[in-house]
Amino acid sequence: MRGSGQAKRNDLPGFEEQGFIRSIDDRSRITFDYRGIYGDVIDSVTPADVRWACQLLSRVSERQWREAFRAAQYDEQQATRYISKIKEKIAQGLALTAPPS
Repeated sequence: MRGSGQAKRNDLPGFEEQGFIRSIDDRSRITFDYRGIYGDVIDSVTPADVRWACQLLSRVSERQWREAFRAAQYDEQQATRYISKIKEKIAQGLALTAPPS
């Protein structure tokens, strides 16, 4: 079944339970908390890629997050929970350190 193992759409508890980065090995390979159909794509993501994406996402303002979820017709409580988890994942990505040169 397509997408098997991932949280279902609009499954807020499932989204909140799912982690982001499980580990990084000594060769800077990331193991994500991901069980979907795009594992081969995910396997090519580097810590630098994660930091770059999280730096961009960290520039989204609270108002922009709120507007996005309002436009998608989420209530305030749901939006707050989604945004909180997203920001937690962004912080985890920003905390990744560059490998030693």
